[in-house]
Amino acid sequence: MFQANVVRVFIASPGDVLLARKAVREAIHHWNVVHSARRKVVMLPVGWETNAGPDSRADTQDVIDRQLLNDCDVLVGLFHTRIGRSTKDSVSGTVHEIDKFRDAGKRAAIYFCSKDVPQPQLSSARQVARFREQLQRKDRRLTGSFSTPASLKPRMDLLLNQVADEHQP
Repeated sequence: MFQANVVRVFIASPGDVLLARKAVREAIHHWNVVHSARRKVVMLPVGWETNAGPDSRADTQDVIDRQLLNDCDVLVGLFHTRIGRSTKDSVSGTVHEIDKFRDAGKRAAIYFCSKDVPQPQLSSARQVARFREQLQRKDRRLTGSFSTPASLKPRMDLLLNQVADEHQP
């Protein structure tokens, strides 16, 4: 048994990157097995699909914010061909979650898939490209890229080690 700081890692993405989201969870679990006892930090993956409970008192994004997002420490955002579903105050739930993190001064690591976009999805992918351009040029934010879900592993190792450095006891 050991005592550790728990870092909640919110995984934010639209539905077209399910395998990438799974790869991030697996990378977090692997990082914990290898590093958590020595580093005294445990990474806890959090996502709406596994951690939010149904609640009819508010709209979906408000429930996710209240139940999960507000208490998380780090956000990993993933995009490929879709920006996601719009919310009452944002172009998508994923963008809303990233904006909330940035507004709170919390770390948001955003990765874009570099794999070719199929012809039928070009119009929705343009919205993702505009969002990436806004982050990189206008907001001067550093983003990452990945070509396959498997290629996320070394990127997650680097990110999780940086996060652990920031949260070590």
